[in-house]
Amino acid sequence: MRSISTRSWEPQIRQLVWYEFGKDPEHYVELVKRMAPAAMTKFERPALAYARGFTALRFRATDAEEAEKNRGKVLAALDRLDEGAWRRRVPRRRRLQRC
Repeated sequence: MRSISTRSWEPQIRQLVWYEFGKDPEHYVELVKRMAPAAMTKFERPALAYARGFTALRFRATDAEEAEKNRGKVLAALDRLDEGAWRRRVPRRRRLQRC
């Protein structure tokens, strides 16, 4: 059986995750506080502005249309992973009965 690589859909996951974090300011601030160096946490507002700008440019985190397109791709990839795991666990005879 062919293994499924996550490398091919890593960019879509990253873009979607950063887009979703950007929609929830409270969690976004907490994430930035955890990830930023200690010196930057003293300057919360500039650090947050920098993080928003960086993720917007690096991951296109403000592009809602791209996020929706990537949501479909990520869900399809996760379905393929789930289907592959299901096939390995269930004998062929029982797989045919699933439909």
